[in-house]
Amino acid sequence: MLALSTALALMAPSAVAGDSPAPAYTFDPAARAALYAPTAVDEPHSPFSYTFLQLGYSVTDLDAIDDDSKGLNGRASLGLLGFMYLFLDYANQTTDFQNSDSDAFGLGVGVHMPLTPTFDAVGEAAWLSNDIASDLGTLDDSNTGWTALVGGRLMAMPWDGGGLELNGGFRWIDMKGLLSDEETGAWVVGARVHFMKMLSVGAEYAFLEQDQQWGLNARVSF
Repeated sequence: MLALSTALALMAPSAVAGDSPAPAYTFDPAARAALYAPTAVDEPHSPFSYTFLQLGYSVTDLDAIDDDSKGLNGRASLGLLGFMYLFLDYANQTTDFQNSDSDAFGLGVGVHMPLTPTFDAVGEAAWLSNDIASDLGTLDDSNTGWTALVGGRLMAMPWDGGGLELNGGFRWIDMKGLLSDEETGAWVVGARVHFMKMLSVGAEYAFLEQDQQWGLNARVSF
């Protein structure tokens, strides 16, 4: 009798998982949107700081008077909104010609755009004010004007904590001063060595049509 019961149990149909209803298939709209969303691409990030204090010394070879003017210059710059900066320039130039001395100020705004991880396109414009004291009456005067620059900055040789920067551009200057021409176009080239995140030193050369200028500077960036 036991053997018969066992045999009947083995022959009985076993429970099939499919006997219970299958769960309904659903598709999450958010998951579908994520599936077809475009892959995010990182935008270039500027390797340069536009908030800094700079102090330098420059010499200008003036063709009109066949003499040099020399003196200190500086810039205070404040970066804003990730793409622009405000700046204040100051330059003092003295020359033996008629004991002439000038103090120039510039107040302006600039914009910068990283086109690659190592290159920024830069543009700026500024209002200028210049006060000249001279024994020559035609030079002894106060004047205003403007300047504009289009150029770029390239981190040509980066290294940990710094790098070698090359920069340059074209500057237009419209103001009466010690330069040979009141309206002057200038090609500017320069190099800057960033020793660490905050400290750098630079050299610049400018060809201002009839005149030439070169200088050195030190910068603390923030």
